[in-house]
Amino acid sequence: MQEYVDSFQFALDRITAWCNDWQLQIAVNKCSILNIGPTTAIVDLQIHGNVLTVVSTVKDLGIAFDSNLSSSTSHVMFVVFTANQHVNLLFRSFLTRNRTMLVKADITYVRPILEYGSVVWSPYKTGDISCIEKVQRSFTKRLPGLKNLTYRDWLAVTNLKTLEFR
Repeated sequence: MQEYVDSFQFALDRITAWCNDWQLQIAVNKCSILNIGPTTAIVDLQIHGNVLTVVSTVKDLGIAFDSNLSSSTSHVMFVVFTANQHVNLLFRSFLTRNRTMLVKADITYVRPILEYGSVVWSPYKTGDISCIEKVQRSFTKRLPGLKNLTYRDWLAVTNLKTLEFR
């Protein structure tokens, strides 16, 4: 194990030297260590003499991961919260209640939030999938003229697919 730690520290030192040669600054306060797997060894890796902190989750390109490299439920909750905010903003901002216009606005402004990086964080838990699907369900429920229909009928009328299917 120690040989891996030493080789990793050597790699960090080489990266640091390269950055210094090219006059690039490393934001050490943004660097951290994420132990992947069941490892519990405490390792003090350093950049510029600063010991890197060990974290249980890390956010990369807007997607949160834990030590098992699975996206956490907290990431799903954050995505759902943000998408719901955008749905509410759509209904507050648009004066029209034209169903076609609102569906296009939802596809443009809300769906990308729900689908960003979904290939990477791949919601596979049924609870996570239902939370994500609730965003579209609540949106379609608020569309005029659809209150007495089922969710499947809402999707058929609006020409949408379930987010799980997409």
